[in-house]
Amino acid sequence: MAKEHSLATIEREQQRPMTKAAVPAAGTDARVNALTLVSEMFAFVQQSAGFWHRMTWAIIDAPTDGRIEIIRLIDERLADMRTENRAHHGKTDKSRENTRWTRENVDSYTTMVSCMRTVARAFNAGATVEGLAEHYSVSDPRNLGYMQVVNYARTFGESDGRGRKADAFKVALKKFLDKRAESLATDTDKVNHARAVAFLDTLQD
Repeated sequence: MAKEHSLATIEREQQRPMTKAAVPAAGTDARVNALTLVSEMFAFVQQSAGFWHRMTWAIIDAPTDGRIEIIRLIDERLADMRTENRAHHGKTDKSRENTRWTRENVDSYTTMVSCMRTVARAFNAGATVEGLAEHYSVSDPRNLGYMQVVNYARTFGESDGRGRKADAFKVALKKFLDKRAESLATDTDKVNHARAVAFLDTLQD
């Protein structure tokens, strides 16, 4: 009998029906433990949803200067937490790698605080309760989920959080060039600066 070529063997094996490996049934202890964990998760989700909904509307109902202070305090606390986190994990240097590591580590459990800051910034930059209601076509926006409010707030991402829209690109660039003009040290820098200003004037407003 002639020896079967390896390719023929592969083709023959591929034609065999494949059977799915049996998944072992979970034992009683595993099911009970899983049920306990999942129940705790959903209980926490329900409780936290109510808390963040309340925080969201407290921020919206606050006056502009109150939201400015909320933003300032959140930024301050987040910076403190990153410093503490860096020290706790022995990462005391401020290299780019460790700074990114600390930021990501803190951000992972302060996500919702950052969302509240987004809401505060947006409602200092033109977001309104009426606009929120129109955005979702509802009569009472207070019945919306807090993440719906956050998503609406994110549409005001150009806000600087101080009660006005951020400068347009051309305006911001002109301010930057004007500020840099004071510190130009060489003739080459001055020439390049003049060229940049001239080019800026050709851009659309």
